[in-house]
Amino acid sequence: MSGIKWMLPIGPQQCAERDQSIACSFQLYSNASTLTETQKLAPNNDITGDAVRLLRQVIKAFIVSNAFALLFSAILLWDRFQWHFLIHNYSDTRLYLRTIHVVQRLLHGLSDHQLVSGLALLVTLNNQACSISAYHYNLACTMLILSAVTHFNSLFSIQDYIHKGRVVAGIRIVAIIVQYVLSAIVLSGRNVKTGFPTKPGSLGIMPAPCFWNTTTSGYWGVRDALDAASLGDKDTTGNATATDTGIETVATSAAFWEYIMLVVFSGFACVFLVAEWIHTSKHGRNIVVKSKLIASSSSLRFTYNTNISAPAWRSQRGTSSEPLRGKAGAIRNL
Repeated sequence: MSGIKWMLPIGPQQCAERDQSIACSFQLYSNASTLTETQKLAPNNDITGDAVRLLRQVIKAFIVSNAFALLFSAILLWDRFQWHFLIHNYSDTRLYLRTIHVVQRLLHGLSDHQLVSGLALLVTLNNQACSISAYHYNLACTMLILSAVTHFNSLFSIQDYIHKGRVVAGIRIVAIIVQYVLSAIVLSGRNVKTGFPTKPGSLGIMPAPCFWNTTTSGYWGVRDALDAASLGDKDTTGNATATDTGIETVATSAAFWEYIMLVVFSGFACVFLVAEWIHTSKHGRNIVVKSKLIASSSSLRFTYNTNISAPAWRSQRGTSSEPLRGKAGAIRNL
């Protein structure tokens, strides 16, 4: 069972207790020109591969995936405005609706890919808790942020998660929540008042446990945010005294604001999920509701089987603009 125990964040003392002693030689790594070949940064095959070229490909893959997720979510958001404000005929929108359906599937595919990659990355970080360098830890945190953004974009089609296969939807949502929580713990470990090395430099070669905030896992870093806002005197880190200067260091660090960004994304995700659940509970799955900015696709897509027969649909095409909007929405699942 010890192999699956969550250990992040961890300090040098806890690593020593697990027979993985690490040396935090700040004086040695303060000047990169004095380092020997064995002391320089070694590739981390489990995170970035064994070559600089492969590292660039990994980072590009995460960035491209995130960019496509942003594009697809923007298309779906525009689609909701489109069906809210405009009236369409079935004959004019069949290809359009099929295209939107494909975009939804592509967005779900990207989310599933990032879910597998993100969870695998978290497992790797946990297994390398005492050996990973600060540099590779920063790269992993950046990739986790990109993965979280992809999941957030997939919420624009959350109704498909809920209405198409409740078991699969439940597994997806639970897995995303687990990834968000563990990612928050990983990112909050860099909220240290002595400063985590996020910029290029020789200190990034040192083991990450030399810098980690070892007391944030119980609060997911929320206390650091409160301290940064109030400049209180609470000691929230095992690495330094929580002075006003130290708190200001946390509040102005890039690592801290990456963590805050993840918290904000999580908050939006929770609001979106609750809103969708309330809407579904109120209207049900088979009730025709006029197109709305947020709820149109979730309520209209189920009208075909329950409210109108195929012959009636064909005979009424072009006779009424408002019913046609519901009928067109019914083929979104083709």
